[in-house]
Amino acid sequence: MLEPFLRDMDLADYRDGIAKGVVAVGRFTGCAFTEDDLARLATAGIGFAILPLLEELHPEPRQPDGSRTYPGNGPLGPDTDALADLPPERLRELAWWTASRTVEHAGLHTDPEVIASIAARALTPEVERRVRRSAIGDRDQHWAWATVHRASNPDPLAAAIGALDTARFAHGPDAADFIGSAREHFSVP
Repeated sequence: MLEPFLRDMDLADYRDGIAKGVVAVGRFTGCAFTEDDLARLATAGIGFAILPLLEELHPEPRQPDGSRTYPGNGPLGPDTDALADLPPERLRELAWWTASRTVEHAGLHTDPEVIASIAARALTPEVERRVRRSAIGDRDQHWAWATVHRASNPDPLAAAIGALDTARFAHGPDAADFIGSAREHFSVP
């Protein structure tokens, strides 16, 4: 059924995915995006980014005894497994502590929307928009926004692991110091 829209495209080659998508959509709709369309956008100086949806957050898979299904890896290395022994509220505290420290590191901690999200331990509509926007265009603060998003995971263990994991990227060369302070603050091995 899709073959007519994908004909002559090398889908095994990962390159030029956006261009292949534009061609497929043009074939499907019968309205191709032309050089004239691109020139008109450039002349008008207007373009509207379509914000991607938030990454779906999943629970951390666990064994019946509560241990992690896939042990031995994570932001704390093998010690990540010890997080499964912490109570849910302590995990939630770790996730939002991580988000708070990360937005401070990124210089976002004085923003009223960020303050509201951290205090509520949930994404405000504006912070959700910023998380989505960070996935495209200017990605300077992407990992800080991703950390706030991951902290909002309904599963406390996944929230803690996910927030710590993305925070490492947000902290860049200071990641080891940040992880060390998280270990010390939360008495994680």
